[in-house]
This record gives sequence, structure tokens and C-alpha cells, in this order.
Amino acid sequence: MWDRAVELVPKIYAVARRLPSGSDANLGVRMREAAVSVADNIALGQAQPDPRDFLQHLSLARGSLAELQDLLILAGSMECLSALELRRLETAITELFRPLQRLDEVVLRQSAINDSR
Repeated sequence: MWDRAVELVPKIYAVARRLPSGSDANLGVRMREAAVSVADNIALGQAQPDPRDFLQHLSLARGSLAELQDLLILAGSMECLSALELRRLETAITELFRPLQRLDEVVLRQSAINDSR
């Protein structure tokens, strides 16, 4: 999962470079930050000994993915990327979001089992 998040970063950087400069530059900065945040939070979460901390980082990663998807939609509405490119990036986000959600459910279940012991 982390590797998919890392693979997404250069794709987002490429889109961000094409955004107009000036007042719209913040959109590109936010896109880059959100993309990096996904990978960072997956890695940070895996390093946590407490499952609740891991769950918190997984939640942050999913939130960053949602933010990234929203920013890409905005960039698409500004015609800074094609509809095809937007669909491809949204597919990559969905393919990352689903396993993150499943991992969250697994960790939550395991945490509940450990708490009941």
C-alpha cells in the first residue's frame, strides 16, 4: 500500500507543475502536500506500536486522499488536466483508498480482540 502511495507522488507533482502560477499556485502546493501526506501517514502508522495510533494515521492518510481527489477535481474544472488524466488519477486514488479502508477494519478488529483479553 505504501508503495502505491509513493508511486502516486510523482504523478501529482507532474500535474502540479502544469498549474497556472500566481494565485492558483497554492492549489499545486496543496496537491503535493496531500500526496506526500498519504505515504507519510501510512509509514508513520506502521511504525506505531499502539493499534489506536496506527488507526489514527490510516485515517489521516484516507483524509489526505480525499483532499487530493477534491483538488484534482478542482484542477480538472480549471482545465489544467484532461478528463482522461483525471479519471486515471481518480482510479489510482480509489485503488489506494479501498485497501486502506480494509486495513483499517482489520487493525480495528485486532485491536478489539486484544482489548478484550
